[in-house]
Amino acid sequence: MTGLTPPRWWWLMACACAGQGVWALILLWCRLRYDRCEAAAAGIAPLFFLLGGGAGMIYGLLQRDAVLLLGQGTALILGWRWLRCVRAEISKQNHGKQK
Repeated sequence: MTGLTPPRWWWLMACACAGQGVWALILLWCRLRYDRCEAAAAGIAPLFFLLGGGAGMIYGLLQRDAVLLLGQGTALILGWRWLRCVRAEISKQNHGKQK
């Protein structure tokens, strides 16, 4: 294999990059448009993140790349915690409006 030959599972890495890239763009758009990220927590954005992170984890396992697994795992954990915090905040705001 030369330096120009792509790895065997290159398309999984492409899916990981695309999924997490789309998620980041949606968050950036919501942040710039609404000055908050709550809007991105409710729609399809988390699906892109989870699919991208999952594809990255599978790629790391297939390539036996511990650094990639650590990075993707950390990104998934931090993203999942962010999503839970934002959804809890939205729930708290909605609960306050109902009273």
